[in-house]
Amino acid sequence: MDMIDYLKEQLDETVEIKPFKGVKKLPLFLTNEYKFSECKIHDLDCILMEKEDIKFSIDKIIKHLKKVKEFGVERPVLIFNDLDSGKRRKLVIRRVPFIVPGKHLYLPFIFINFTEKVTNVSNKFDKFTAATQMIYIRILLSKENEIVTREIGEELGLSMMTINRGIRQLVSLGIVEEIGLGTKKKYYRMNKKFCWEAGKKYMIPPISKVKYLKHSNNVNHQISSSDLALSALTMMSSEKVISYALDKYSFDQIEPTLIIKESDVEDDMEAVRVERWKYNPNLFSKDGIIDVFSLYAIYQEDNDPRVEIELEQLIEEALCED
Repeated sequence: MDMIDYLKEQLDETVEIKPFKGVKKLPLFLTNEYKFSECKIHDLDCILMEKEDIKFSIDKIIKHLKKVKEFGVERPVLIFNDLDSGKRRKLVIRRVPFIVPGKHLYLPFIFINFTEKVTNVSNKFDKFTAATQMIYIRILLSKENEIVTREIGEELGLSMMTINRGIRQLVSLGIVEEIGLGTKKKYYRMNKKFCWEAGKKYMIPPISKVKYLKHSNNVNHQISSSDLALSALTMMSSEKVISYALDKYSFDQIEPTLIIKESDVEDDMEAVRVERWKYNPNLFSKDGIIDVFSLYAIYQEDNDPRVEIELEQLIEEALCED
């Protein structure tokens, strides 16, 4: 497919590609290696660097991009006629923008990652299942890009069938890249920020049921949740009843005599709210507080701008952690 047709189809009908005006200022070794042109992508100025030779090293490409940026080029985008999966993965890991017309489009500066495989998959789901959300959060929290399905299954207590089904959903969204076939198949997480932008709208609230108890001493394995977690992680104060997250087993073991009606909570200053979760909150909790991604899922429909701002900051910090 022609480059301009591909960009118009995937991004914007008004896209135009023009010769790069600053090409004469570039070193000869760069102009010999690449064909330079310029265009606007989502109103951002980009310089396209087309490379016809498919034999190249990633380290050399990185050096060339650094050199180009020294000449004031803010957003260089590599163009290839073809690209094998290994090099594609390495470029994605290093967040190097690239396009293979008709096949791949990776532009991390606008959170876009299309592949031929992904665009041909019909996403037959509106939201994650609880199991897929567990896998998604586990991937976001991991320091490693490679995803070892058996390890995830053991950590989360999920069957391999459930893990594979969840991974396939994430592959269909472009969050996970699948490389190889059969027993040699491997999976890799894409850039964390891209993964978050691609998957957050599919997240489900983790809470399935709520009860109110007379006293916090009646709650075992106290994991702060909802308003209590939000106030612990931000500067916001909690004005509502204290909330704790419980796994299904712990929630179902609560003695009926300890339960009070929600209407009686305001008259009992020591009352607490306990939540039964669709997955075990202990899996991702830290310092006795639920993970920030599950916290986001709880408040994703909240219209309070203060909550939205605080959650965005928490997510940004979590995605930047090494």
